[in-house]
Order: sequence, then structure tokens, then C-alpha cells
Amino acid sequence: MVLSDEERWSQVTCNACGWKREFSECSFYIPSLKVIYGVGKRGAWTIGDKYILKEVRTDDPKDYQPRSNAPSIELVSKSTSIPVPEIVRTWFDGNRYYTWMTRIPGVTLKSLLSTITKEEKDQYAKEVAEYILQLRNLTSPLPKCLDGSIPYDD
Repeated sequence: MVLSDEERWSQVTCNACGWKREFSECSFYIPSLKVIYGVGKRGAWTIGDKYILKEVRTDDPKDYQPRSNAPSIELVSKSTSIPVPEIVRTWFDGNRYYTWMTRIPGVTLKSLLSTITKEEKDQYAKEVAEYILQLRNLTSPLPKCLDGSIPYDD
């Protein structure tokens, strides 16, 4: 029996990865890949506790300009004391651009806001302000990407 696309997708538990209910019913496997972000043509997955994989779709196959923040992360890493992830690898596959990076340990400030004191909030604000000052020193005389190409706005 051949299923239509609609029937096949109705059996899928996760539209992002294609995981089907039947996989859960016949195995003890629990995936460690989790979607943590998705908007427009971009998405991000956690790979266990140590890595993140970002994916960006490029509509024009001739457009090989990396649509990634990897060059910016590397610049910030070399030029500031701001903690950033380490870029493990970047690559194109078809019309997709991937960035595999380490995950910075910790928790989000949002998850702490209801439990920290005003003094701790003030300290975090000072730390962020110091990072912003460091970023302001990273300038260019022309509006361009780090590789010299024209900025892309999607």
C-alpha cells in the first residue's frame, strides 16, 4: 500500500527530524538530538550536552557565501574576552550550510531572573556592558561581511 505525503506525515511525531511513533514503539532508543531554535530558513539542534549544529538553507544553489555566524564567532574569540563557542566544522551540503560548534556550559539568565538578588542582576548587567564595550571596538570602515562580501539580509 502506497501512502500519500499527507498520510506519511500524519504518522510522524516530529516534523523537524522525521521521527515516527513506530520508532518509539519498537526500540529503546531515545535521540539526543533536539531542535532548540527554528525561524525562517535557520534552525539549530543540540547534539547531546556538548555540541550545537546550526543549519541555514540557501535558496540559490549558486550562492555559496556562507550564511553562518562562524566568522563572527572566530573574530570575537580572537579579539575579545567574551566567551563564545568553538567552531568545530562548517560545510555546505546541497543548498544547506552547516556550523557545528561546542556548546557553552551554563544556564540562561532568563531561567535565573526570579531567583537572583538585585545585586547579582546588577553584576550581570555590568558584565554584559563590558562585553558590549569590547564589541564596539570591532569596527570596519565599510559595511561588509568579514570575508569582504556584501552583507546578506534575509
